[in-house]
Amino acid sequence: MRTLSLSTIFLAAVAVFHHSASAQSPPGFTPSTNASLPAKYNALPISPAGIHVPLNDTTSPPILTPPTMSSLIIMIDLDTPFGALNRSFAPFLHWIATPSNSSIVPYLPPAPPPGSPEHRFVLLCYKLPINESFSMPTGWEDYGVTMGGMNRSRFDVERFVEAAELGRLSAANWFTVVREAENGTVPAEFTSGESSGAAGLFDVWLVAIVVGSIVMLLAE
Repeated sequence: MRTLSLSTIFLAAVAVFHHSASAQSPPGFTPSTNASLPAKYNALPISPAGIHVPLNDTTSPPILTPPTMSSLIIMIDLDTPFGALNRSFAPFLHWIATPSNSSIVPYLPPAPPPGSPEHRFVLLCYKLPINESFSMPTGWEDYGVTMGGMNRSRFDVERFVEAAELGRLSAANWFTVVREAENGTVPAEFTSGESSGAAGLFDVWLVAIVVGSIVMLLAE
């Protein structure tokens, strides 16, 4: 039986750590890449990948710097509806856009429900042929557009990429959002009795989940 030297074990551990530290998508998520997609919400850079972003900073789309203007951006939530406790509607599509055509599928801001553990949001960047405009592939034209734009649940990234002939992932980034404040308290918009912007976004998100469920039931 071979005995591994301490140096071999150490180098293997360093390699594993380096891979996990340099990956620009959440651990275990595919597709993955080590190429970073520079992004920020307002003045907050999403760097390093996986940082927490305050919910109120995410009401508008992130500002991105893709490797080329001929790029397609996809944003999904891996933890819909209730984080690690229940991911039955994930991945949930939040946005499809290009630098020149800001919203192919309109941006829907993160809106984790009260009490949910953190949600992981992934930004995926795919290179498009130069000077070619993007249109949704056959069978996906109405995704995120019909039914008030609420048919976004269980978005199959792999199938979509294949249907759209996007090829390999060119860059990525990810971040987390949670409804509660950092100290674990419920934000004021859920205690004042008034409907704030964040609370309204949660209502939209909840409608999206319900509509998505109905669509999937009718399809079975």
